[in-house]
Amino acid sequence: MLLSNIKDFFYQKLCFICRQKCQHFLCLNCENISKNINACKVCAASLTNNKCECCLNNDFKFQSTYALYTNDLYFKIIIYAIKNGHISLLKYLSLHLAQNFQESLFINNLPKPDLLLPIPLNNKKLIQRGYNQSLVITKILSKYLNIPYNINILLKNKHNLQTQHFLNKLQRQQNINNIFTYQNLNSLKNLHVAIVDDVFTTGATVNEIAINLQKYCSSISNVVIARTKYIPLDNQNIS
Repeated sequence: MLLSNIKDFFYQKLCFICRQKCQHFLCLNCENISKNINACKVCAASLTNNKCECCLNNDFKFQSTYALYTNDLYFKIIIYAIKNGHISLLKYLSLHLAQNFQESLFINNLPKPDLLLPIPLNNKKLIQRGYNQSLVITKILSKYLNIPYNINILLKNKHNLQTQHFLNKLQRQQNINNIFTYQNLNSLKNLHVAIVDDVFTTGATVNEIAINLQKYCSSISNVVIARTKYIPLDNQNIS
């Protein structure tokens, strides 16, 4: 008993956000506060008077987005960690995403996607990180919900792409034009395809993919861990 107490003391977990003791990586309070609720069904942005400003200002070609958390100022700590080596946290959040996504499908009487497509990572980042976070999420979703995935449909072009994290909406859109190569698109005919990533920020990346898939798929959705708060283009720094 004493040994167990000593072990608990030295290996106790702290919440990534508030740094209080917890059983896993997020305490119950931060978990609940970070949940993405009252969200748009199409892009997962927060609704204002039951209207989505993001969808009103964008021409999205996908039909739905499921995001478990809101990527606010505090949750960005989590996103930074899962992009930079904390794979155990990534797997924990991915399992939570799978569980909650399955529950959402059941509650809303919606069918599962037919196929999952992880967003590819360029080789430089893959070497730096040692893993593609989108693929890690996809594999856990696939196993938990029994949905196949394919890593050979969507490929990242080799040209140098500026990191999206530091760009505003307009710059992101210009940055992602023609960054992907597509293969075997006929295999997607009449399928409901879900694009999988860690974060939905402006929607520029997933919409670029949806534009190229829309004439093949019956429907396109997105499944992500977190949704960044929508900021109108007029309020973004374009310098």
